Amino acid sequence: MHASPVLSEVQKHVNNLLNTDELKKRSFHNFNHTRHVVQKCDELATYYEVSAGDSEALLTAAWFHDTGYVYGNINHEEGSVKIASSFLNSINADQEFIKQVHALIMATKLPSKPVTPLQKILCDADLHHLASEDYLQWSNRLCQEVELMTGN
Repeated sequence: MHASPVLSEVQKHVNNLLNTDELKKRSFHNFNHTRHVVQKCDELATYYEVSAGDSEALLTAAWFHDTGYVYGNINHEEGSVKIASSFLNSINADQEFIKQVHALIMATKLPSKPVTPLQKILCDADLHHLASEDYLQWSNRLCQEVELMTGN
């Protein structure tokens, strides 16, 4: 992955967010999951020959897609959009780029209904663990997180 200056800043910012006390407790929705989603998006973007600008929006959305969990489990995608918007505005990102990132993040809301090729890539990357060789490990992490967060 060739990180642009924007993506480098996004990665640093998200890394800091995902190391907050709220998200450190999570065994699934954490930095490892986010990095995995970014890597899968990058692989798919390369495979489908996604343009540099679209790839930057896709990878930015991948980095931010679960940051809304800092606010809790409910509607975390909206929280992720809020966090992404605040950060991207702080670095004077183009408004069309920000809108594109928002749409990509919201496409991951379950049940996902991606429409555009980029939305499909992000949703596939976000759910990649369901078809991976490491499915049981990912599944166990998710079960542990649900137990911790809900007591069930």
